[in-house]
Amino acid sequence: MSARFIVSPHAQGTPEWLADRAGRLNGSDVAAIYATIAKGEAAARADLRYKIVLERLTGKPEANGFTNKDMEWGTEQEPHARMAFEMANDLTVKESGYCYLPDVMAGVSPDGFVTENGRLGIVEFKSPKSRTHLGYLDAGVIPKIYVPQVEHTMWVTGAEFAYFQSFDPRFPEKLQRFQVRIERAALNTEISALTGRVGLLQNDVKSLQDKNTALKLDVERLTATLAEKEKAGVKAGGESRRTVAELEERARTLTAENDALKKKLAGMGEKFDASAAEREALARALATGALRVVQLLGRRP
Repeated sequence: MSARFIVSPHAQGTPEWLADRAGRLNGSDVAAIYATIAKGEAAARADLRYKIVLERLTGKPEANGFTNKDMEWGTEQEPHARMAFEMANDLTVKESGYCYLPDVMAGVSPDGFVTENGRLGIVEFKSPKSRTHLGYLDAGVIPKIYVPQVEHTMWVTGAEFAYFQSFDPRFPEKLQRFQVRIERAALNTEISALTGRVGLLQNDVKSLQDKNTALKLDVERLTATLAEKEKAGVKAGGESRRTVAELEERARTLTAENDALKKKLAGMGEKFDASAAEREALARALATGALRVVQLLGRRP
């Protein structure tokens, strides 16, 4: 469809589709990059950063099996919402797989593409609970909670316009649909700002990923070296002992960072989920590796 992005051939929800999304900034997560606090990094952004790093380090997507009746309702209504949109606008919605950029670790699963006079557009469908739908009808604008997602989808796909539709078949016929159409030109400033924020997040993710990878490799390398020395009957010298001490200190620092993050998330009432827990497990593993080094150093040939 476009040379700008690549479309995954895998069906949504399959293990292969999840693997395609792993380690990338996706539309469902993008709102977290706007989270700010007076000083330091907001918990939501930090959690997203750790999630992306862990997915890149492990090559596995973070498990997220959470669902509720409202989410299930929305999924069930998607084909009906699509049909209602097509009939109201005399447009055909082309469904698509996961779309991702070849040069930036970012992607999105659009609800569909439409074409008007040769111009590419995207559609975003929501089927919320009735009280929420009524609020959308009353406000008459794209809900703020979904603006980052729409901007992200337009940025990844290069779409020139977007439709946002809220659909609830439980309402009287004339109130079942709420629709807003917006041109890319009206969001150019916001999309440029989004691009900058994505760049900053990518840099932070790479920095943390490099830090974790380097520490793990250093521990593994030194452990292997000292094991070889022990096997050869050579006692490790002072330089190796100093290296061990440095590694232990780095492991302690990493663990302290994890503890601080855990307290921050708990204080804000947010779930300390698998992403932070796995990073804490990594810190414990690194500390265990450092302890093994100390044990090796304490032995006599």
